[in-house]
Amino acid sequence: MKKIFTTLSVAACTVAAVAQTVSPISEETQLLGESMSPNRQYVVGTNYSSYAPAIWIVENNSIVNFPEIEEGQFHGISNNGIAVGAKGYAIKANLDGTYVELYADKGELIEEDWGSYYTGEAGSDAWGITPDGSVIVGDY
Repeated sequence: MKKIFTTLSVAACTVAAVAQTVSPISEETQLLGESMSPNRQYVVGTNYSSYAPAIWIVENNSIVNFPEIEEGQFHGISNNGIAVGAKGYAIKANLDGTYVELYADKGELIEEDWGSYYTGEAGSDAWGITPDGSVIVGDY
């Protein structure tokens, strides 16, 4: 009995690991999916040709790309198509291709020879959003 239980446990873990593997949705979409809305209408992920985050609208098989968010990521999406993630700081994006930065204090702009940065909440990230889009969770 113990051997059967162990075998079933290993098999279940293997199936769970395979189910979590990230793979392209299709060659057409060029999207590595990371999360799906609870109503299954939207998928967020990374466009693997530009390494920028994107939203796949399942109903009409269209992609909303965010090329200006270089190397950013979306981690969650609501039933109404609001995506959340990060690009060095937390972001919230809409289906019309716009996005806003989410932080309490951007801080002071520091300019260096090699570039510029803000002293505020760099490293913040939005990890999830409720189905109705009313609450965003994350860290900073």
